Amino acid sequence: MSLASTREPWTGTRLPRRSAHRSITARCSSDGAAGSIPQSTSPVWRAWRNGYSDGLVPLIRRRIIPIGSYIVATEPLSADRARSAIPNRRMLFDSKNFLYYWRLSSDNRMLFGGRASFAPTTIATARDWLYAAMIRVHPQLAGIMVEHAWGGKVGFTFDRLPHIGRIEGITYALGYCGTGVAMSTYFGQLAADWIAGGELPDCWQRAFPGLPLYRETPWFLPAVGWYYAALDRL
Repeated sequence: MSLASTREPWTGTRLPRRSAHRSITARCSSDGAAGSIPQSTSPVWRAWRNGYSDGLVPLIRRRIIPIGSYIVATEPLSADRARSAIPNRRMLFDSKNFLYYWRLSSDNRMLFGGRASFAPTTIATARDWLYAAMIRVHPQLAGIMVEHAWGGKVGFTFDRLPHIGRIEGITYALGYCGTGVAMSTYFGQLAADWIAGGELPDCWQRAFPGLPLYRETPWFLPAVGWYYAALDRL
């Protein structure tokens, strides 16, 4: 069965745009009771937009590189075919720059994701690329129908490390480079403690590198993608 004959993928619904900043006023007890934090009526500003960072905070935007990440979901597999693909139902990923990550869902669908391109692309193109990649990894899935495909942006940094800090009074925590499920939870706690008057651990007080001439459009991504794809082939 060719991929062209699969069902039309779901491409998702765009969420309403919200500002990257939000001003809140904290009025908390400072009487020393358990769980209290210092009293403050100062505005608190934070930015969490990560791969969707825009020009609202230019100093942050020019340090974040939005890169697409995409996933396909197949039709439910038979128990035998699912077992032959991932015998212990583990979550898997490889070590390439254009990496793959995949697992079985509770109803035995193969969820197979990856970075189809460092340059802008479409859901349909990414779906075709991921389908071919999935068959290279698991040839026994040839002919399986892809029922859903979707994607979004992840925020990369130039040193490939997440960053937390403050710029012009704005607290930011972003740049997880694809590890946001775990790291955003941890950084969220760090940011909350810091905003409430705590100290940011020394290990995260690091320079946030940028790239000269990079402002809004990551013009360098096609060349970078070619370079990393070449490395993957070595």
